[in-house]
Amino acid sequence: MLKILTLGSMDEQSNYVSTWLQIISVCAQELKHGSLIWKQSLEKDVRLWILSQTRGKRFILALGEIYRVVVVLGASAKLYKPWILSSSVDSAQLNVLFEECHALWSSSGLKEALLSISDPIGSEYFSTVEALTHSIEYVYNLDALALANLVFKGQEAVCQLSALTAGVVPGMKMVIWNGERYFLTLANLWANLISCDPPKLPLLHVG
Repeated sequence: MLKILTLGSMDEQSNYVSTWLQIISVCAQELKHGSLIWKQSLEKDVRLWILSQTRGKRFILALGEIYRVVVVLGASAKLYKPWILSSSVDSAQLNVLFEECHALWSSSGLKEALLSISDPIGSEYFSTVEALTHSIEYVYNLDALALANLVFKGQEAVCQLSALTAGVVPGMKMVIWNGERYFLTLANLWANLISCDPPKLPLLHVG
């Protein structure tokens, strides 16, 4: 815990927590919208038709990637919990949004829709879905001790947004954006749904 508390100033730590809250809020909105569309498809009995279309598969995969962002930032919140407790950000609001995202994913049928995407000839979708679901489960099941071992005892690249190392999230690529490293999915979500400019976060020397 001492290692975590001494990473950056309290203002810098609070900046990270505020940014995570901003991203999780967007994820909750996207998952809510996606679950509503999926619910309507179930009511109209067009689920199988949607999943047979390339566009429909991409829609479900995109929602799966958004949920993976939730899980990744959930790992950040788990590891850097002392930041959240000492931050001026409302931790209760953050917890509510995490719970809302998990509930939307598990109760709306989106999880089952993702798992049902397959192709008998083994196209890109099967490997993509398999890697995505494995990545989600792996990160979700990491506890704070396992996360600390992965993040602080390795020499891997660190994502500027999540403050996690590459080994924490199997299957998620790292990219360079404005000179800093980011998980590709987090960078895409930020650029597409929040701002075309990178987040203004301090550079922390994790590891």
